[in-house]
Amino acid sequence: MDKISGYLYSEMYWPYTVTHQRKCINKLLEYKADVNIRNNEGLTTIHWLAVNGRTELLHDLFMYTQDVDVEDAQGQTALHVACQNGHKSTVVCLLDHGAEINRPNHYGWMPLHFACSHGQHDTATILLQRGAVFLPDKSNKTPLDFCIEGGYCETCDNLLTHFPKLFEQLIQMVRKEHLKESMYLKVLKFLCKKE
Repeated sequence: MDKISGYLYSEMYWPYTVTHQRKCINKLLEYKADVNIRNNEGLTTIHWLAVNGRTELLHDLFMYTQDVDVEDAQGQTALHVACQNGHKSTVVCLLDHGAEINRPNHYGWMPLHFACSHGQHDTATILLQRGAVFLPDKSNKTPLDFCIEGGYCETCDNLLTHFPKLFEQLIQMVRKEHLKESMYLKVLKFLCKKE
């Protein structure tokens, strides 16, 4: 292994930084390179591909491994990081290959929390259409909390469309907050204009 730019690379990681990677990756896989080698943060090849939205290479990788839900040091899977980064085709690919849609990380964040906390409307939509559940994390924060904190109006609207009872929760949140200085006002204005 080589130490490059502060990251630990194996024979599986290095090719992802080079152009025309597919041939190189497939050759490594053909020669049984270990796809589950981890860097110092616990990231595997599947994580790297998901972070970078490399769906075409994920398809190739799934011919050699069945472990779609391998976790990093924080309990995050490739689906968590693909949702966070808004890679729609990667999210679909992972779900199609059996990724667990409601798998929490060590903090109780599920892929829906990641999509909502980063305002990834499209990946949140995919998750909701595929059956993602709406639950709080270990600190009792919900995907709706993250949408509102970030001012992600479209993602908030998407949650309210899929879970209409959340509108009552939103009203309760508004009663507790000072509207002038919060993202609640932004979200409410967006929802009122939409109606």
